[in-house]
Amino acid sequence: SVAADVMMGGFKLDGHAVTGTTMMIPSEAHLERNRAFASALGVAPVTARKNTNNFNSGWARPVMPTTTAMNHDDFGKELQMVQYPESLLTEARERMGDLLKLERRWKAFLVDDATASIPLRSMERPLRKFVHGYSDFWNLHTESFDPEPKRYIHCSKMRDTSMPHPLLSQAVQTQPRSTSIIVDLSQLPRGPTATVSMPPPEDIFGDSERPKLELAPRTLPLELHPAPEFSLNSDAAIQKMRDAQRRQETRRLQQEEKKRQVLVN
Repeated sequence: SVAADVMMGGFKLDGHAVTGTTMMIPSEAHLERNRAFASALGVAPVTARKNTNNFNSGWARPVMPTTTAMNHDDFGKELQMVQYPESLLTEARERMGDLLKLERRWKAFLVDDATASIPLRSMERPLRKFVHGYSDFWNLHTESFDPEPKRYIHCSKMRDTSMPHPLLSQAVQTQPRSTSIIVDLSQLPRGPTATVSMPPPEDIFGDSERPKLELAPRTLPLELHPAPEFSLNSDAAIQKMRDAQRRQETRRLQQEEKKRQVLVN
């Protein structure tokens, strides 16, 4: 449906005089579109926000665990803790300074109720890859812009954006390092070994004379026909047959030529 325009004049609307003003009556399609945008971005309507004078409000995201998570016992809290992959933990130990600055920036960003997105400083590709990987645990939408060396990351809030618990910097300090175990195979107990008899070295290299095998004379299978015998006489017969075929073909062509001349005359 198309929204209708209603002329309103000579009365007060919400305590303010309205004279000669056109007010849009939203259609159901407009309302459904706004509901979809608000649901995707997690933004409440202006009339439902605490500060109705600020139209950019409603972007704050939680930085503390939910009430349900806080009421769980130790086993429940353990299940709701974020488990970071070992590769991310290892890189976080090497980038602790950048990691602490990033977490402070993102935490202030989530608390800010009027900011929907922020840009980060330009950084090299390995650090950008680390930031993109860590942003997944905050449910932030991150995207890189501009060419090198000024390429930077732009962060945008989503509906389910929240600060993870524990933070990656805290997980690095609490979770032990993974150590590689080196096993000395020479110290392991050995089981029974099978003995393999090997021939003398001279037999391996063929220094000794091999025994001769007694083979039967070679024969042909009975179902095979004997091979044809070719001789000079057979070759002459073939040549004679080919000459007769050529003469016969020549006579045929001559007869056809005579018939053609008779028809023409």
